[in-house]
Amino acid sequence: MVVGSTWYSSIREAPYIPDWIEEAAKRLKEEEEKRQQILKKKQQLERETVLAHSREVFDLFLSTVERDIGKFNEHFPENERRLQKLERVDDSAFTVRRRYTPSYTLAVKFNSLIPNITYEIDRPNVLDGQIYSQPGDFGFRLLTNGDVSLVNGADSITVEEASREVLLPALEGFASW
Repeated sequence: MVVGSTWYSSIREAPYIPDWIEEAAKRLKEEEEKRQQILKKKQQLERETVLAHSREVFDLFLSTVERDIGKFNEHFPENERRLQKLERVDDSAFTVRRRYTPSYTLAVKFNSLIPNITYEIDRPNVLDGQIYSQPGDFGFRLLTNGDVSLVNGADSITVEEASREVLLPALEGFASW
């Protein structure tokens, strides 16, 4: 059979893709789009769950800090070392203070829209006594078991660990007494 130049030219100009490859490519693209939709829905559900439960976690963190202040004051009963009672600024913020040297101020704010908890610790430098601020924050994450956890950096932490992180600096300067 002799191939005419017109037929050969039309084949040469049109890409050669057998039907099964075209169908496979189409199917793979559809599956990838479905996976992306499922992933987006999962992420949205996770975000909604975190938003719905972040207030509960913040309230638990607040009560843990309050409890730990009581324990702190049991072990450091001297007026100069005691921390004052947790003071609620509003339903999303609180402060903790020690007015005596070494002074200590903790200011905590919960943002329900992001959601996250930001804090700032003001305390004197042990060498020169100048007050400096140490800012920090905790995020929220949905755990595989469905619970919402605090996050410090990339690590999930408990409210007890978060309380320790914000209250531990209140001990700084005690060794110099």
